[in-house]
Amino acid sequence: MKRHLARIALGLVVVLIFVGHAARYYQIPLINRFENIVYDARLRLTTRNSLDPRLVIVDIDEKSLSRRAVGPGAATSSR
Repeated sequence: MKRHLARIALGLVVVLIFVGHAARYYQIPLINRFENIVYDARLRLTTRNSLDPRLVIVDIDEKSLSRRAVGPGAATSSR
């Protein structure tokens, strides 16, 4: 039993470190980085590579907004 005490203690310390990180008592940047890499890889493997025609990105500049008088300030500025 004494021979294995060091291994048991080391294993317990490692488990407690991961449990503390998972419970958000503290953050370990290396583990956070690894989680982000695994999450990105999972998304790349499970998502389709095609574009969704239902999604549209629209960029409207201030000049266009002022010409159309669209927005929260449009009702008050027209009086």
